[in-house]
Amino acid sequence: MAALSGLAWLPLALVLGAVSAVAYADHLVVSISLVYLYILPLAVGAIVLRTKASYGLIVSCVLFHDCVLPARYQSGRFESVTICPQFYASALGVYGIQRDMQQRRRLQKPFSSSVMTS
Repeated sequence: MAALSGLAWLPLALVLGAVSAVAYADHLVVSISLVYLYILPLAVGAIVLRTKASYGLIVSCVLFHDCVLPARYQSGRFESVTICPQFYASALGVYGIQRDMQQRRRLQKPFSSSVMTS
């Protein structure tokens, strides 16, 4: 319970709620696929969560989309044609955002220490 103290769990809960909302909307809309909307909670997760949690969210998004996929396509076959590009694009987006956040933290570190000493 010590790990859940304070508000450390709140960003993860918000991101998981957003992923669930996108999955529910993707399930409701039958005419088109809303797979591109999963990048929004993934981008927020890449900013506020750790790296392993962000990549775990990619897997959950792919699984959520796979769970609602049979409602749209009744073929019964594995839809690797849609899952592989979704996984690759999500991983690339999360990787890019995390690299940007790491660079920002590195650039702010010397500046904040020099401001403190002045």
